[in-house]
Amino acid sequence: MFAWVALVAACAGAFGDQPVPKIIVGKDTTRVDGPVLPDGTIDYAAAQLKQITGGLTEENNGWAIFAAAFALWKEAEGPDDVVLDHSDKATMKPWKDADFPDIAAMLKANEKALALIGEASRKSRMMIPMQVNKDNVLVRAPGLGNLRIAARTLAARAMNEIAEGKQDLAREDVATIHRLARQQMNEPITINEMVGQGIDATAWVVVRAGAQAGAPKDIQNWFNQSMGLEELRMNPSAIDMNERYLALNRVMLVMRGHADSVLSDLTMMNLESMFLTSKTGATVNPGDLDQVDWNIALRRINAKCDEVVAILGQENAAKRRAAWDAFITELEKEPVPGNFFDAMGGSLLDKEKGDYEAQKKQMLADVAAYLKMGKGESQADYSERIARYFTYELKSDRDIDNLMIRGRAEQRLNMLALGLMILRDRDGAYPDTLDKVKDVIPRLPTDPFSDEAFIYVKSGKGFKIYSVGPNGKDDGGVKETSDHVRTDGIIVEMAK
Repeated sequence: MFAWVALVAACAGAFGDQPVPKIIVGKDTTRVDGPVLPDGTIDYAAAQLKQITGGLTEENNGWAIFAAAFALWKEAEGPDDVVLDHSDKATMKPWKDADFPDIAAMLKANEKALALIGEASRKSRMMIPMQVNKDNVLVRAPGLGNLRIAARTLAARAMNEIAEGKQDLAREDVATIHRLARQQMNEPITINEMVGQGIDATAWVVVRAGAQAGAPKDIQNWFNQSMGLEELRMNPSAIDMNERYLALNRVMLVMRGHADSVLSDLTMMNLESMFLTSKTGATVNPGDLDQVDWNIALRRINAKCDEVVAILGQENAAKRRAAWDAFITELEKEPVPGNFFDAMGGSLLDKEKGDYEAQKKQMLADVAAYLKMGKGESQADYSERIARYFTYELKSDRDIDNLMIRGRAEQRLNMLALGLMILRDRDGAYPDTLDKVKDVIPRLPTDPFSDEAFIYVKSGKGFKIYSVGPNGKDDGGVKETSDHVRTDGIIVEMAK
């Protein structure tokens, strides 16, 4: 254990028999005042569980019904590569039973299961059971992957229904997908929100296919159904449930003597070689972590999470982008060695940068050096530097935020596309400008990445409408530039 634990233990008599860690309980440090574990650290798993399950009941949680559906689930039969290929194609365009007989058979076999999923989607929540692991970290039971499977299967069935002229049934399946997506978006957990956004994107492919294949009344029906949908937005409380509590709990784990697992988790590398075990079995922590004032680490975690929450609350697109730029710049001002972005998302996977084992060895050495207190470095400065390990991965929140905004852009673009199709059927051609769509949508939605009108280009008998995307620049509405650089625009295109 750390040296300061022994010092605090000497004072334990004033607080009973339990040792009290040298941390200050408060909103800017621990954020919550309990529950407190016997060793004096905060039980963040219990705190998370209490907040996440607040208001959850057997009546409003659809998970039991959803789990019952997958207890009945039947996989498509056939060679894996063929089934996978057919599964992908079946969600992208209308198809008939003869096109993909394996998928058609799977849909028939899962009729009861899909009916249960529809029932589960009508509940106000869909919370997967959570449990606490041996390190006192809150983890969820498996199940998010099944939500994706359910959405893709419903999309495949809807495409089949469109091909068979059963537009009403297709709209019912799409409505189920939208409900599943919004159930996840309403849960204060980042990964659930990301799954929700992906599920919703699956539905919009079907909406466009149904409108293109249908009569004018079908387009109007798709439009009416889509107009009532709640927009996708990142839940700021997810920052508390995930990034904040996870980071604060990592500090508690280090204080309990689990620095090895925490650093391995933060870097996505196996750093156990740095945590040598002597012949007596005593764990020797690397560097000078026993000199860290963990209150400084806790304050930095909260301050940076507060910044993220403030950015998420910024409605102005330009100001939001500028705030993210400033936030990332501060994080990258002093990168921590062995961080996730280098270990798994960057250099170690780049063969051009040399041998993997050599890179890993160097990265381990860099981490070991970073954990040592510099000559003449104050305790406050050293503590602030170590605290950066617990906040550096917050830079990924910008990508998550952009993903959520992308979901809103896709929803708005598809609404405009449906409106344009209604005008085409009414007037015999697509309008020259988006302004005409006000006949159908009085208040035109704007591009959430620019706060300006979406870019509309009439082309031949069709059109293209697109968002500038996260970079805020008009890349011409192409998915890839002439020199094969992928753009970040979001595009909806109709040939006729």
